[in-house]
Amino acid sequence: MSPTLSLLSREDCEKILHRSVDSGQLLSYKIRKFHDDVAGFLGEHYQLTLKYNTKNTTNQSTYFIKALPLGNLNQLDYVQESGIFRKEVILYQNLLTELIKIGNFGPKCYFIKDSCIVLEDMKAKGFEMMPKEEYLDDLHCIAMLKTLAKYHSSTIIYERKRNIKLDEKFQEEIKETCFSFIEGQPRHKWCVCVTKCVNDLIKLLPIENCDAICAKFEKFVFEKMPQMLAPSKQFTNVLTHDDLWCNNLLFNDKPECVFVDFQLARYTPPALDFLISLFLNLQYSHVEENLSKFVDIYYSFLVEALKKNNLDERELSRREFDETLGFYKLAALTETAMYATHIYVSEKLSNEIVADFHSYNEFSFINRSKFAVKEFQDNSQYRDRLCGILKPLVEELNGAPPCRDL
Repeated sequence: MSPTLSLLSREDCEKILHRSVDSGQLLSYKIRKFHDDVAGFLGEHYQLTLKYNTKNTTNQSTYFIKALPLGNLNQLDYVQESGIFRKEVILYQNLLTELIKIGNFGPKCYFIKDSCIVLEDMKAKGFEMMPKEEYLDDLHCIAMLKTLAKYHSSTIIYERKRNIKLDEKFQEEIKETCFSFIEGQPRHKWCVCVTKCVNDLIKLLPIENCDAICAKFEKFVFEKMPQMLAPSKQFTNVLTHDDLWCNNLLFNDKPECVFVDFQLARYTPPALDFLISLFLNLQYSHVEENLSKFVDIYYSFLVEALKKNNLDERELSRREFDETLGFYKLAALTETAMYATHIYVSEKLSNEIVADFHSYNEFSFINRSKFAVKEFQDNSQYRDRLCGILKPLVEELNGAPPCRDL
């Protein structure tokens, strides 16, 4: 039996129909590959179509399936060893579904099993990704910040209503899956590989004392980032997304925004998520010039969501949020730079990498620099986007005057 046919049984589909439609009798179901612009490595994407009868009328509903890469054993071994897919499964099972009911920030989940998650088809509801090669305009940025505020506030509301902290009850669900600082683990190999890649790209910038800066960066990643990515004992923590680049943001034409792909979620102060989302999707200079405006917008939406649930700004004061912006700035620049080495590569190179296991393995865990340095030299758009984040990273590490233009 093919992996596609084994994903869901008729009984599974009847449960999905019952949970998503008021009433109906299942007639048939069909699963086909979901045509993403970019192939996925951490999972396969499918569309489920259910045909059903309601009051003598034939209807049809579609759903989005995110599944383990069952057709590729090399990919499957990595995804299972890293625990990334399982994390999203248990997040939806135990926590995320309840938070979405509060904050309405992501697609509804209708069915979960170890090998797949069946979600609301947001494309059928008019949501789609923005072009990868473009920065967000202010209108879409505000939509993103509104959803970010609803997402972050949902944790505060959930915790207050139940008188719990997420890190007390959901330790497995909030476990760090992006960075690992334990030698031998797949994500530790990723950390080492990508840290070296960022440093190799920094060396292409026309800056002085480059070796010292690269040493500072490596030290920060392996000595300071473990503390930055852990729940804070000093500041308010919420469930954060930490991977809000354009492929994980869907917009409709209003525009409204929803978030997808929560496998890297963690429990940290919201400022880290806030800064990463801006650094990944806007020009850094635009963020710097408009930061106070973006903070005002985000914080007003946050307080609005809290007040709708009989809470107020005392749950997360503006003073605390402003303090954490400075505290987490270098961590946000660090994580953005590491992500940027991958997410800004051309569509062509991205598909070539994920289509071949050996290329993906080399890119992710052995020698990303081999791909990124060539892309930096040959692709002006990649070079411009990388420089846009590497230069402020260097300034933050160095405390020196700005880098010269290339």
